[in-house]
Amino acid sequence: MSQTEKIWDLPVRLFHWLLVLAILLSFLTGKFGEDIADWFLEKAIFFDAIVWHARIGYFLMSLLLFRIAWGFVGSSSARFQEWPAAPSQLWRYLKQIAAGEKPSYPGHNPLGSYAVFAMLLLLLIQVGTGLFSEDDIMFSAPLASLVSSETSELMHEWHHLNFDLLLIMIGLHVAAVTVYHLWFKESLVPAMFTGRKPVDKTPIDNLPSALRWRPWWLALLVYVVALGIVLLIVL
Repeated sequence: MSQTEKIWDLPVRLFHWLLVLAILLSFLTGKFGEDIADWFLEKAIFFDAIVWHARIGYFLMSLLLFRIAWGFVGSSSARFQEWPAAPSQLWRYLKQIAAGEKPSYPGHNPLGSYAVFAMLLLLLIQVGTGLFSEDDIMFSAPLASLVSSETSELMHEWHHLNFDLLLIMIGLHVAAVTVYHLWFKESLVPAMFTGRKPVDKTPIDNLPSALRWRPWWLALLVYVVALGIVLLIVL
């Protein structure tokens, strides 16, 4: 029998939706920056799209550093070590899905765990290449001077290529959430707003029986440290 329980803490939910917003704004300012800037100029408002693209990237970097740190010191469901990410767990999960079963995982299922790790890796590559990127025309990133111009230009190319891979990963994520909703009749999106989701009380190996929550002030402190690291790098 299922009942609704709190699974995701507020820091994780804020991270999720702020990340969505940051990626969206990064996409708009990166892909359509000139058009957006021209629109503002028509309104007699100066808007430097590439500067804002960089600022959004710094904000995204602070979110990313926060989430990685929260994966070690945060609440139970946010901790990487609590996720069912062992290859044996993934293989068993896939076999259960293939058999038409509905494995119960309050937090991330094994496939979802690997997807999050892949997303975090792509985001790390994105912000990393962005920090060393230079296009020889409009923008030079904070750390571009530490490498050769050829390397910086290569980072710029990888920055664009990796963002396309990131968009593909986001598309797969949305598709997976949709399929999960249609197949298992369970919507995952509301849980990222409320923090609560239906949980099957049968024994599982995803999370400990009693979730351990961390206070909001610890999350705020972790984010302040993450933001400080970003500012030390970019200023």
